[in-house]
Amino acid sequence: MSAAPAPEAVRRLANIAERMASSHDGERANAASLFSQEVRKLGRTLTSVVEAAFAPQPPAPPLPVRPPRRTSDPTALLRWLLDEQADRLSLSTQAFLRSIRWQGYAITRRQAEVIERIAVEIRAEVYGEEVGQ
Repeated sequence: MSAAPAPEAVRRLANIAERMASSHDGERANAASLFSQEVRKLGRTLTSVVEAAFAPQPPAPPLPVRPPRRTSDPTALLRWLLDEQADRLSLSTQAFLRSIRWQGYAITRRQAEVIERIAVEIRAEVYGEEVGQ
């Protein structure tokens, strides 16, 4: 199977496909012809486009394990953030959290507050919780 087409190509095909619903015979015919040409330019067939459009989608990945709302153990939150939520963190936040994880001494009160703040923001993004809950 070939790679997914660029977003611009997808938008262009969608716009052309919309014109196939026109009430004008000539516009429908031109749109169908143009759609077919554009699909061939992408190295696809009309059959492959239709099959891909209606193919079953893979199930969504399960939500990550929710950490306790409040914990006196910032190490558990740090582990949850880095091990299960790293893809939601900026590179600078990941680097900051990794530096805490590997520093080799106890997490300071200030570091624990920052870890909690980051966890609250991620909970809001993942679970739709309001920040400050």
